[in-house]
Amino acid sequence: MDKNEEMQVKMSTVFFTKCDVLSDKLTDLDNQKPLRLWVSVYGVFFCLALFFAGVSTWLWPGLIFNSDSVRYILSALIQSQAAVISIVVTLTLVAVQWTASTYSPRVVEVFKRHPNMWLLLFSYIVSITFSVVLLSSITGDVSYFLQRFSVFFAMYLGIFLFIALFPYILNTMNLLNAEKIIVRLLGYINVSEIRTKKDSFQAFYDIIYGAIRNYDMSTMSKGLVLGCEKFEEIYNELKESDEEITISFWFIDDIKCCGLLLVEKEKFVFEIIYQLNAHGRLAIKHNDMKYLNHVNLALQAIGVAATEKKYPSVVKYVMTNLEELAQMVLEEGGEIRNNSQSIPNFTASISLIGQTAVRSDMDYSVHFAIYKISKFWGEYEKKRGQSPHIQVSNGLFSIAVSAMKSHSYWADDYVDSVLSSIDGMSVFFFEIGNEDAAEDILNALYRFAHFAREKGEKKTVNKSSNCIFNIREYAPPGKVKDLVDKYLKELDFQYPEA
Repeated sequence: MDKNEEMQVKMSTVFFTKCDVLSDKLTDLDNQKPLRLWVSVYGVFFCLALFFAGVSTWLWPGLIFNSDSVRYILSALIQSQAAVISIVVTLTLVAVQWTASTYSPRVVEVFKRHPNMWLLLFSYIVSITFSVVLLSSITGDVSYFLQRFSVFFAMYLGIFLFIALFPYILNTMNLLNAEKIIVRLLGYINVSEIRTKKDSFQAFYDIIYGAIRNYDMSTMSKGLVLGCEKFEEIYNELKESDEEITISFWFIDDIKCCGLLLVEKEKFVFEIIYQLNAHGRLAIKHNDMKYLNHVNLALQAIGVAATEKKYPSVVKYVMTNLEELAQMVLEEGGEIRNNSQSIPNFTASISLIGQTAVRSDMDYSVHFAIYKISKFWGEYEKKRGQSPHIQVSNGLFSIAVSAMKSHSYWADDYVDSVLSSIDGMSVFFFEIGNEDAAEDILNALYRFAHFAREKGEKKTVNKSSNCIFNIREYAPPGKVKDLVDKYLKELDFQYPEA
């Protein structure tokens, strides 16, 4: 490649780079202040028409137009402008209808509120009206300055309005892009709309639902990111108000609905779970318990739905995210950490997913739920400090009870896994001197054993009694040991010979 070719390549690269930068700036301006942009564009065309009309009149002062020629030109101009504007508007409305049927009727709001079409219509109406008035005023040859200026102006205005069709078409094509529609819909959302108790994000989520139905995952993914950013902006403005609770409920409920739709398309639901995790982190950052609870319930609903569809990878990812948020509450939760329901809500959600997994015969998911609850329970008790003591054992035993009720082939295996975890946790709690937690386990074990005896599950009763006896081995003299002896007696436990 010689120097001239290299120079041409560099110049073309610089040119296209500048064009891209200019295009981005114009797009941003069109998103933020479209009225100012398009009034300026059409204003420039009118000014150019005036300028060229003035220059042309000044350059040819002795030019006299034949009346028939002027009438013919103006008549043709009026007809062509009327034909063009009718075709353009018709095609625009067809495009809007297609977009609305593809995504949502709410996209019509974007086209209705954008000034471009209205300004184009207004400009053509002004041009046609001016030409009609001028045409009706011509009775003879056009020789006066004002008449010649008016004819030139009508001609140049018609030319520039034809040229205006190019940016109009480009802008309309831009508006048909689903991602651009999302940007504009989010731009319409503000605090004043939220305060009217309107679900201002509904139109935005209609586009997301449409993208999911059309398998347009790129639009869905980009839209969710932009929606999260807008939500955080509005959320920060509404901090500590009733509207803050309302908007978080609406927004998270819509994300949950997206997740439930995407459960059918297994791999794409991970994006929704990730976004819910981000919302959970935001709720913890702002110590917003109700917001965090909305996130937890949304993850729970998606996890249960994925379990019913038997998607183990999705179920695992949901439970992992629930545990991550619970860990974050434990480590950075501030006021939320001291709330007696914050941690139990997460473990209860994992437990519910585990119970659903039992009914769906998802062996790995059941054991994973048991492992996650036990693991986090131990970490919480080690780090809780002045935070309230929580009863997590109920979540584990709920899985065991579901296993017994299900009559699943793996039911005994699930019960054994729960009892093994309980046995290990009781020993751990005695080692760290947490007798309250050990007493909770003991009471829960007794209730479970009593339930098993009512169901005629002798094997399970014996296993539960053995777990209670093991607690006796590690319990120091006092309340817990006395309680163990009481429960073992009621369960008719036969002590092993020394």
